[in-house]
Amino acid sequence: MRNKIFLIILIIISSILRLWQLGNIPYGMANDEVSYIYSAYTVWQTGGHDIHGNFLPLSFNVDSSLSPVPVYITAPFVGILGLSPFSGRLPFALLGVGSIILVYLLAKKVLQNETTAFISGLVLSLSPWHLLLTRSTWDGVSALFFFLLGIYLFIIGIKKTNILWSLPAFLLAFYSYHATKVFFLFIIPFLLILYFKELRKKRLEIIGVMLFYFITLASFILLIRVQGITRQNELIWSDVKSMTPIIKTVSYQREKNSAPSVAKSIYSNKPIQLGITVLDQYLGAFSPQYLFINGDIGSVTGYGYFLGGVMYMIDLPLLLIGIYFILRNKNISLQAFVLGSLFIAPLPAAFASTRTYIIRTIMMLPFLSIIVGVGIYSLIASFKNKFYTNIFIGFIVIVYIFCFTRFLYQYAFAFSTYGGEFWNKSNRQVSEYIISNKVKYQTIKVFSANNKTLLQYAMFSKADPGQFKNAWERKGLKQLGGITFDDDCPPSSDNLKTMMPKNSIFIVNASCLTKENTDKTIVDSLEPLRIIWNIYEKN
Repeated sequence: MRNKIFLIILIIISSILRLWQLGNIPYGMANDEVSYIYSAYTVWQTGGHDIHGNFLPLSFNVDSSLSPVPVYITAPFVGILGLSPFSGRLPFALLGVGSIILVYLLAKKVLQNETTAFISGLVLSLSPWHLLLTRSTWDGVSALFFFLLGIYLFIIGIKKTNILWSLPAFLLAFYSYHATKVFFLFIIPFLLILYFKELRKKRLEIIGVMLFYFITLASFILLIRVQGITRQNELIWSDVKSMTPIIKTVSYQREKNSAPSVAKSIYSNKPIQLGITVLDQYLGAFSPQYLFINGDIGSVTGYGYFLGGVMYMIDLPLLLIGIYFILRNKNISLQAFVLGSLFIAPLPAAFASTRTYIIRTIMMLPFLSIIVGVGIYSLIASFKNKFYTNIFIGFIVIVYIFCFTRFLYQYAFAFSTYGGEFWNKSNRQVSEYIISNKVKYQTIKVFSANNKTLLQYAMFSKADPGQFKNAWERKGLKQLGGITFDDDCPPSSDNLKTMMPKNSIFIVNASCLTKENTDKTIVDSLEPLRIIWNIYEKN
């Protein structure tokens, strides 16, 4: 009964926080979000084809290659519930709730303490980091869920069932998110080594896991060649822009140095400088400035600035206390599992071409939550006097409520304002403006509109996938649902309305300099003086 109560509480809290205003906060939608959701809609509407007409692909190439699992998971939701931000985000919110349940079950199995497991799940449920990602369509969310499921099934399979039951979950995790393939590369060998003593009698199962490991990696190498996956270019050594400063640093070190050329080649070279950069990016994932103060300012989520870190300040001392008590524990495998998994988790960010953490290090989340849970429970258990215990529990509850409500206040109001353009808020406004006016006007044209603008409109207008395919693959003027999208600016910027036909609307990106007085404007919510779209109407 206690287990059920804990689970019910976690499910209710995590579900409310992830489903409330899911379609409108954030109001806009990131381009990757729209790419995943509309690809899923296309799969459902066309019986398994992507926007290019490929049947059941394992890589969805829109602007860049997208992993298949999030697309196929989302397809039934947008197919049955209809295409909308809510239906597209719903499966990821539910996967977020599932991840919280799995952290509870995993912590309970590893720590052998039900209360600590509940606290760990609650910490993850209230986590700003987890809330930010599970309220949007991010492929890392599905990777997190399936990796946790795979790890949990692996651990219970050591004694109770069979570790091979974990392999489907690991396969789904592998094909959920490109960055966490690096996590996959290390976590399976780590689990086999960590639990080797318990697995010695299961040699066939070990062989099965190893075969699966190499076959999965080989399948991805084959997929790169067959379906044109491009995300491997985001590895630091594959990106020219990322390697340029490394090369410049090496050149500077050699130029401003009087050492013999042999010494220069040994101590100042690209491999060493690359290693320093990788280490710097790896350690940055553990930076208090990122975790507790500024957040991931450079991230595609736009989270940071005055919103704070991806964890609460109260988590910092609790995290340190939790590490202390884990290290004091005599269970070596517990120490190795929690801390080892945590140290593996940031590797995807370490090898990336750009310095961003919030999604690439998503696998840190469950283990940080477990450590914080251990810290809270251990402090509570250390009080021998019940009065002081209750005071401490009350203090922790009050501080967490304040931290959480402060985050909620910032996320719901401040973030939607200053982070609006990170989420393409203006593109959604343009799309909704067109949808509400296309019946009234005979001609609507959008100028200086790239493919991302077209994709955003297709998403919000629920455009037919066949029509979208034709528009997407066409060069120059594109037609979608009677709306014209032009890559270029209007041919005449001085007398725009004179060239407009009657009963028409021209929507012009502010990058096109026009002298005509506008009828309406769409502005940046953070900087109202910054116009993003000018709208001209002619009756």
